[in-house]
Amino acid sequence: MASRKDQKSRNEKSTAEILNESRNVLYGDSSDISTLMNNVLTLLNKMDIRLSSIEKNTGKNTSTLTQMNDKLTSITARVITAEKDIFDVKTRVSDLESNSQGTSNIFDEVKKKTDHLEKGFDKIKEDYLRLDTSRCRIAEDFIKLQRENDDMKKKLTDIQCRAMKYNLIFTGLSEHRNENIEDKLRSFLYHEMKIDQRIEFSNVHRFGRRSENGTRPIVAKFLYFSDLEMVKKAGKNLKGSDYGVNEQFPPEIEQRRRRLYPIMKEERRKLAKVVLNRDKLYVNDELVNPDVYESESTPVDPRQSTSRPQKRPRLCRANDLFICNGRIGDDEGKGQLTCKNVSVVDYVIGSANFLTLLQNFSILETSKLFSDAHTPLSLSLCIYENEKRNHLKKGNFTPTEEVKKWDIENVDTFIENIDKTHTDIILTELESVNIQDVNHNCVNSIVKRTCDVLVDAAKTTFGTYMKCDKQKNVKINASKPWFDEDCRTARKKFKKSKRKLKPFVNGDTPANCTYEDLRGEWLFKVGSGGNDRTLKCDSFDMMTTLKVKLYFPDYAVDQNGNKGFWTLIYNQGFEVVIAGRKYFAFSMYKKDGKNITSMCDQTFPGWSHDVFDRDWSCFSGMKMSSVAPKTYQLPDNKGLYGDILYKTDHSFIKKINQHQKSWQAVHYPEYEKMTVEDMIKRAGGRKSRIIGRPKPARPTREQTLKAQSLPDSFDWRNVGGMNYVSPIRNQLSCGSCYAFGSLAMNEARVRIMTNGTKTPVFSTQDIVECSEYSQGCDGGFPYLIGGKYAEDFGLVAESCNPYTGKDGQCKTKTSCPRQYATKYEYIGGFYGA
Repeated sequence: MASRKDQKSRNEKSTAEILNESRNVLYGDSSDISTLMNNVLTLLNKMDIRLSSIEKNTGKNTSTLTQMNDKLTSITARVITAEKDIFDVKTRVSDLESNSQGTSNIFDEVKKKTDHLEKGFDKIKEDYLRLDTSRCRIAEDFIKLQRENDDMKKKLTDIQCRAMKYNLIFTGLSEHRNENIEDKLRSFLYHEMKIDQRIEFSNVHRFGRRSENGTRPIVAKFLYFSDLEMVKKAGKNLKGSDYGVNEQFPPEIEQRRRRLYPIMKEERRKLAKVVLNRDKLYVNDELVNPDVYESESTPVDPRQSTSRPQKRPRLCRANDLFICNGRIGDDEGKGQLTCKNVSVVDYVIGSANFLTLLQNFSILETSKLFSDAHTPLSLSLCIYENEKRNHLKKGNFTPTEEVKKWDIENVDTFIENIDKTHTDIILTELESVNIQDVNHNCVNSIVKRTCDVLVDAAKTTFGTYMKCDKQKNVKINASKPWFDEDCRTARKKFKKSKRKLKPFVNGDTPANCTYEDLRGEWLFKVGSGGNDRTLKCDSFDMMTTLKVKLYFPDYAVDQNGNKGFWTLIYNQGFEVVIAGRKYFAFSMYKKDGKNITSMCDQTFPGWSHDVFDRDWSCFSGMKMSSVAPKTYQLPDNKGLYGDILYKTDHSFIKKINQHQKSWQAVHYPEYEKMTVEDMIKRAGGRKSRIIGRPKPARPTREQTLKAQSLPDSFDWRNVGGMNYVSPIRNQLSCGSCYAFGSLAMNEARVRIMTNGTKTPVFSTQDIVECSEYSQGCDGGFPYLIGGKYAEDFGLVAESCNPYTGKDGQCKTKTSCPRQYATKYEYIGGFYGA
């Protein structure tokens, strides 16, 4: 303890003492160096300790001063803030005092205004009472005006209806720039609505918005109401097409009529008496209120589709398809629902060929394995194997059960499925058989039983399928019982002869042009118009041109977008009807001795006229794409048969009479004095025969069903005791059978139309001598004579030009009246249909 105190006392020496000691160290006795250095070291240590102590004390004081300074600064800031707040409070108090004074002033002003408003309200109340009285008077006047306005609207609507009484709206007609709308409408009436009478119009124009196909409807104002009624009745000819004819009514009338159309159709379906007069519908002479009718009507059958109901039938009609639902198999007459038991949305649609394969069709029960909404459909088909379907007929095939293909991997299963009992019986019988007693029947029986055992095992192992095999024994056609094997042999020989004659057979003129040769784009060079039917077209000056495209099968479009139709006339030429005009010409050919060259991309000068046969002109055609010329050689004048005399086949005559009784085949001895070539000439000559005619289209199912309703036999010579057929005449040695047949057809049609009151006999000699559409005694074709010539030039009575059977100059009396035909065409609409 004492040492520590001494140490402390030494450390606490004053600075003066330390300095004195330092001097002694520095200036003391220098003899003792080591002592001196120790003293210096001791002195330095003391100085260091002292300085450290001073630093510590100084640091403590500095920290304290800093804290005091911070606190003073904070107090100063708070004092300044307090002064500002006090100043703000004083300012706000002053403002409140000012605002209180202003509020008092405003309150006084509001009170004054309120008193003024109360006085104004009382005045307004008095004015309102006066206005209410005036309003009642105005309301009464308004009701009167509204009634007058309704009366005016009714009168205006009635005036509009009367003004539109002679108007009809035509829809679906194509629209083109710079078109002649009236001519287009006349052509439409003639070709589509089958109206051959001239209709007089007061005005024809397009109106309204364009439809989806880019066309606007046409409104036509008729000059005569009788013409309008005739066009309305002819509207039935547009059924199933995209065209439409409707009366024109004001919009408000038309809107009300649309609500009445479904009611009218429904009542007509019920065979009720229905009359629709403007916007009023009378059913059984009682006026129908559509609102009441719709509320009382029965709910719609869910099986009847309500969304675009016409598109599916149109699709089927346009593509020769048939809907099987409700018509075939187990579903026949039922039409079961196919979607959630509320509607029919799943259909089976097929062609006529498909229907020949269809054995059964039914609607199965709903199964969630297939669908949550749709019901599965079941079809049973009979598939023809190893045959081309296009050449099959359903009646010639019977389905048979066949074993599926052998599978070597299932041999063990096949052996197990063999009936051991039957095999043991067969083996026992074989062991007990006496060889001397064996015959063919015994062997066949054993073989058949063995095969049956093996086939049954194969069916069990591999499964079976239905196969349709063609029947070998085809029944004889009931309508031709006389057509037996001898006739088939004779027909084969005849076809062989036709193949030999094919190079020489080329129709009425030497030209021989096919459908494919003519189809395409043509340029018609047309002469001046304004001529009558006496126009001669051997040569003419071209005035205008017209481009026409001929499409498959009978569709034509000209450069202006007008649509029409065309047909090949055998292999001789063609006729085009478009834009209210007809164009007919023979195909061009050149003759060099016996060599004939057909140039099917050109025509001889032909005739063009409007559909009313009033405005005639000449024209010639040239196809825009070239067609290779066709060359063949004519036979010798004596023909293939030379001078061989014709012989009657008595056995063939007898066979015909044995198999039918409707007419009697007889022998004409005078024909045996003629050669075979003479007989060919009497039949119209080789030129009038066509080899390789287009095959007729297969009848549709609808046509087949209609044909089933036809009687087994029909004879125009005895219809209720009336004979509508004209007498048979002798054509002599002239090949004018085409003229006799064509005129006999027209004679019969006149008798039918007049119920036998008129029995004309037309002049065949007029055709032979005067027709430029045929070659006289060298042949012709019924389409050009019975149809086109009868429409363009007309037919005269036999007395005007009696028949001589010889070619010559036209000697028909010009004073003789002529009878005209109309609406001629090939069956089906075009050649080859």
